[in-house]
Amino acid sequence: MKRVLCLAIALCAAAATALADYRTLRPGENSTEVMRMQQALAYLQYPLAADGKYGAMTEQTVKAFQTSRRLKADGLAGVNTLSLLFQLAPQFDYDTKASAPLSSGQEAAPVQQPLPAQSGSPIKGQYRMGDEANGVRLMQQRLMALNYPLAKADAVFGRGTRDAVILFQQLNGLKADGVAGQGTLDRLFSSSAVAYTAQATAAPQASAPPAATNPPAASAPPQQNNAITTARVVTGNRGSLNMRSTPQNAGSRNVVRTIPYGAEVPVMEKLGTWCRVTYQGMGGYVMTSFLAMADASAPIATAPPAATPAPQQDSVTHTAVVATQNKRSLNFRSAPNTNNSYLTDIPHGTVLSVYQYGSDWCRVAYNGRAGYVMTKYLTVTPVGQSATQPPAATTAPETRTLRLNMQGEDVLAVQKRLNALKYTVKENSTYDAATRDAVAKFQALNGLTADGVCGGQTHSMLLSSAAKPAGSTPTSYTTLKIDNSDSGGRTNIAMLQSRLKELGYPLKTNGTYDVATHQAVVGFQQRNGLTISGIANPAMQQVLYSAGAKGYDTPVSSLPSDAGKGQGVSSGSVKLLHWYKDIRPSVRGGQTVKVYHPASGIAFDIRFYSLGAHADSEPLTWKDTQLMNRAFGAPSWNVNVVYVQLPSGTWTLAAMHNRPHLNGGITDNGFGGHLCIHFLRDMDETQRNDPNYGVSNQKAIRNAWKNMTGETLSN
Repeated sequence: MKRVLCLAIALCAAAATALADYRTLRPGENSTEVMRMQQALAYLQYPLAADGKYGAMTEQTVKAFQTSRRLKADGLAGVNTLSLLFQLAPQFDYDTKASAPLSSGQEAAPVQQPLPAQSGSPIKGQYRMGDEANGVRLMQQRLMALNYPLAKADAVFGRGTRDAVILFQQLNGLKADGVAGQGTLDRLFSSSAVAYTAQATAAPQASAPPAATNPPAASAPPQQNNAITTARVVTGNRGSLNMRSTPQNAGSRNVVRTIPYGAEVPVMEKLGTWCRVTYQGMGGYVMTSFLAMADASAPIATAPPAATPAPQQDSVTHTAVVATQNKRSLNFRSAPNTNNSYLTDIPHGTVLSVYQYGSDWCRVAYNGRAGYVMTKYLTVTPVGQSATQPPAATTAPETRTLRLNMQGEDVLAVQKRLNALKYTVKENSTYDAATRDAVAKFQALNGLTADGVCGGQTHSMLLSSAAKPAGSTPTSYTTLKIDNSDSGGRTNIAMLQSRLKELGYPLKTNGTYDVATHQAVVGFQQRNGLTISGIANPAMQQVLYSAGAKGYDTPVSSLPSDAGKGQGVSSGSVKLLHWYKDIRPSVRGGQTVKVYHPASGIAFDIRFYSLGAHADSEPLTWKDTQLMNRAFGAPSWNVNVVYVQLPSGTWTLAAMHNRPHLNGGITDNGFGGHLCIHFLRDMDETQRNDPNYGVSNQKAIRNAWKNMTGETLSN
């Protein structure tokens, strides 16, 4: 027992020693240590200027950080607070022995601390596609430092990051699954991590060996980073050529950039089907068939057509007529699958030549090109017979409407058809809850009312050749907005999230239209030239599920760094007006007010939506939403102290959040709901009527007023 007690004391002493590197930082201090702490907080999306001065807003921000991490929210940056802060943002950690208070009037210089290679990873855990975290940013910075093809360190684990991780894992002998687990992270930040160089290349995945007729030139092996030849980009339609992070065609997921037609590129290595090249300082892989080589070791590639030409040597086995439900167009694809193979649409009623007939897919010719269409959407006739036009729609047989707990052979028939369409249910002849939910999912995908009741319309669609199987994109779309969730068998939001995630937008597939989904919808609308509403309406979803939908890697313009600045007011000009006594009698819904966030120095316009115990409001424009989120950080319920200029011109103290909820009246501000601005109210009245969030806002207003004036309000 004594040995155990001594060991425990020793461990506690060691832990105390480990934590003792940080002295407590307090309000009123002006030092480089405070500035480093402010930089770390700003990096973690807390709106704070890093000036080295521990003022009232820094104290408030420290309290917010402590509250979010379940620490004692005293506003003092002690050893526990700083230890946790610098675990989350280690690049701003400091050596306390080298830090010293700033002299009077001295400004703290910004610190740029590169991420060093080390024996262990500064971040712990596991990251995968769709994650958004500060640890992802550090991982991206380290990958870029090792020359891996990654465009930016934006803290979002998108397609480019995953492909860079796969390439790193391949070159470092790790399991190449694109998931940054602890083993990958430890190797990445170690001094033995293999960088991406001309000689350290991954073995190509499923790529053809070099053609025997094109052996490499018999010359000495090239020196590291030296090209073995040059080549010119020659594409069939004079379009750009995709450069990929790995030697495999993974659609848009591993494209790191494009190379324009006619550009000359150094070829670092020939891998048969693929070549490793560099372009404007970035390395990657391109298909050999789109390169015209400068040396004689490889033939000059002729420009292939944009799509495979219609086969000349194949014989036509059948003719077919496109016969789709409701006379819709049919997808024409480059391969017999639905993954990244879309070419164009074929109109209903078009007569096609069939070269290969299959139960699921047919290889056909359309407009001089060869491709694939799904057999179930064709009326097929063997050669020698005339192709008929699509048959008129037949009337479905009379069936009873099936509801919960009904039994019979017709229920069993529905269950069998659902299973054939991959809506998994038990074939027990009972219309149970699982069958009802499967029917609702089928209805949602096929443009029907998703009520789970199998009536005549649902029966007809189930039996038709156009019935969409599970996992398909919807036929029609339901407007979706923040705080909606899938229920009763509906999967609209989960499908929306899955498609956004496929395009690289950072969110999780959970069936709930949460803040991450809202922000992904806003980002999609911005990148695709749509009205930026934050609401997934049918017009937006049509673009989302189309082949031309633009992904998260599409560049967008951002506001200037000084946007919203210079429109504020000093604290000495701000009054403390009472909501019920002074403000509400003189304002009305629809009026616009200016909001100034003193912590960031950013101002933006807000329009009152409706007035109750507080002012339900909304950002006036998309620019105002951007400015508000720049000031406050990502949308959340966090309480932010602000100054509000009322229509009378008077500035008053208030508190607010930036998390959209319920409804709003402006449809193009990228907000998709409303927010709440709280003004001063009596505390006892607030505790009776709004004891939780309302009280939190009133406390924030009172604390801010005390910091500004020294006055403590009694009620």
